[in-house]
Amino acid sequence: MEHVLEHREQLLQGMAVTIETALAILALCTLLGFLVAGARLVPVTKAVAFAYTEFFQNIPYPILVFFMYYALPEAGVTLDPIMATILGVSLYSSAYVAEALRSGVLAVPKGHLDAGYATGLSRFQVIRSIVLKQAVVYALPSLTNQWCRALRNVSVMAIIGGQEILFEASQLADRTFEVIAFYTIAGVAYWLLSIPITALSGLAERISLRRRTGATWRWRWPAMPRGRGSGT
Repeated sequence: MEHVLEHREQLLQGMAVTIETALAILALCTLLGFLVAGARLVPVTKAVAFAYTEFFQNIPYPILVFFMYYALPEAGVTLDPIMATILGVSLYSSAYVAEALRSGVLAVPKGHLDAGYATGLSRFQVIRSIVLKQAVVYALPSLTNQWCRALRNVSVMAIIGGQEILFEASQLADRTFEVIAFYTIAGVAYWLLSIPITALSGLAERISLRRRTGATWRWRWPAMPRGRGSGT
């Protein structure tokens, strides 16, 4: 424990890098996921969106990160470990986010779409104002799992020298031989970072339920995801 306190600043710096990278990945993969899911609903772009999800779902995310970091320089594009991780993990995770949203789209009652068209809305307006808004609610449990996975996948950055919390813990463990202490800290750090995602997701789900049904609800701490669905 003495070594942990002695090197707390290094660990905190690694935690800061992890949080910044995770936030960027969550924002980018969610944006890409929405775009791909929307493209799956348009006949002209449906095939391209399908190919996108099939490709990135079946490529392990470490390979994508390694390609960004080691292969792109051969083409004259050099990325630092953080940017390589953001792009690689975001592309991988966005495919699963898109599929989660697509499952939510399929759960939207067809009558809601017909009602939108009956009021004179265009196909784009129906997708944006009716389909996607409801699809997010239906897909929220699956989206939460995918966001938590995307967060944990930030740890791949330690392999390419990115100074996130696992990298710093590994360096300190090798230096001080306090292996259990430092790797435990890295594991607990990622677990703690998942809690706000599940908490906010649970809150959003309950608020949505109250608006749709008028029911009252009491705050309950949400359960941690149990690994449902695809992805890592």
